[in-house]
Amino acid sequence: MPVVHLLGYVSPTNLQIGFKLPLHVDVTNPFSGKLYDIRPEIRDCKIDVSCQMDEFILADFQDIFPLALDIVSNVVNLIAFATGWGLTVILDKFVDPDGNEKTIRHRTEYVQGLCTSYGIDKSRFSAVLQMLHKQPSLGWAFEDLARAIRETNTKTVHCARAIETLKHLVADENLNNTKRWEQFRDKLNLTVEYVKILTDYSAENRHGKRVFVSAEITQETMRRAWIIMDRYIAFRLHGGIAPLPLSQFPML
Repeated sequence: MPVVHLLGYVSPTNLQIGFKLPLHVDVTNPFSGKLYDIRPEIRDCKIDVSCQMDEFILADFQDIFPLALDIVSNVVNLIAFATGWGLTVILDKFVDPDGNEKTIRHRTEYVQGLCTSYGIDKSRFSAVLQMLHKQPSLGWAFEDLARAIRETNTKTVHCARAIETLKHLVADENLNNTKRWEQFRDKLNLTVEYVKILTDYSAENRHGKRVFVSAEITQETMRRAWIIMDRYIAFRLHGGIAPLPLSQFPML
């Protein structure tokens, strides 16, 4: 049977973290019915997660990667809890059944092009960077969106938290929560329905109950989070007081 490998490391790499106990986890894909036999191994912080299955096609990588990451993260998180070390799992190589090795790159195509308020090669980049230096919580919001790209099972949680951070940055803190959301939406020309998908579909996961969120909802959540963040940056660049002009930023 074909076997693929996901390779990586535990950071920091100078701690000689290892896991030698025999462990294999059988996981069935609920949609395809395909069974994966996943076996993690860590030696001196180097990770090798093997996955065996009856048949391999390239599309299986989309299933295998989050499963492998979850399983090896469980191992490393137990070690972190027991030792007090701050440990991070990085899986950055994929080896197919023929031994071909490829670098894993995390790029979310459906949010590309949604950042229109600044560019990495334009002067506005410096202006936005100054915003983050002056308001650390805005930096946390960007960190959440960056984690939504990198991480597999918590995308909607990070997107919702990022937008809630923006609400606190925009709205009057003396208002109740309902009024703060209303003020936030008014400033950025957003309807209740447009924002609701972010808060509703992430709610149970944000409150500790692990539930499945479909790929379609996850993608739409990320798209809306990117657009809202982009509007927030435009709002700040326009002075950060008056609502965005409807002629340039129609109601969403």
